[in-house]
Amino acid sequence: MSTGFQPHEIEWTTEKSSNFWDHFAKATAATPDQYFSYQLGEYLLAHVEEVVPLKGRILDYGSGPGYLIGHLLRHGLSCEALDFSPASVEQTRQQFSGNPLFRGATIATGLPTPLPDASMDVVFCVEVVEHLLKEHLAPTLAELHRLVRPGATVVVTTPNEENLTASKVLCPECGCLFHRYQHLRSWSAQTLRAAMEAEGFETINCRATTFGPKPKLAGLRKFLGRLRGRAELAPITLVYIGRRSQG
Repeated sequence: MSTGFQPHEIEWTTEKSSNFWDHFAKATAATPDQYFSYQLGEYLLAHVEEVVPLKGRILDYGSGPGYLIGHLLRHGLSCEALDFSPASVEQTRQQFSGNPLFRGATIATGLPTPLPDASMDVVFCVEVVEHLLKEHLAPTLAELHRLVRPGATVVVTTPNEENLTASKVLCPECGCLFHRYQHLRSWSAQTLRAAMEAEGFETINCRATTFGPKPKLAGLRKFLGRLRGRAELAPITLVYIGRRSQG
């Protein structure tokens, strides 16, 4: 007899995304190596500093539990966090509230966010754009443009040319198919650069790379490649560095 079980693609909504990330933040609190910024944030900062200086007021937009904030603070940089997940923001506040360089963590409930116009010298948006619903993509990039001062820097990272299908899982209870990390789109250097320039950014550097300590690079590529549905030797992470135009 048929059970009526029908595998089907999830239809992501803002509410579903929020529920997913609130749960993910709580469930992975003891296993931070699930997060890109925890594993590779130090290498990302070194990569960026080879291209532009990190100074002034720095924001981590879509900060999650604050792992990039930890790296920034260890570099002696004043920084703050913003996220749409109350659970993630609370984790960040609890972890860093005693550090004098930590400027706080803001909960955003929509766009525009509560932060003022042209208030940031550097904005990081790390592993965020692959999660955005279609109707949120252009407004989010426009929000990054609003937040940075003219001539200031924005850094965006995302998986490089990810095979989304390779990371889909099936809920055995309801039959829902979804990407295990809620990725909704795959980016290339060309598509990311075009999207950023369409919102008024000037590209400084946009390329795919693989971060990690050189002695362990092959193993790291294999591990991260499996997570992202990539060939083992292909560059895993796409990094965009740009600036808001002065005009």
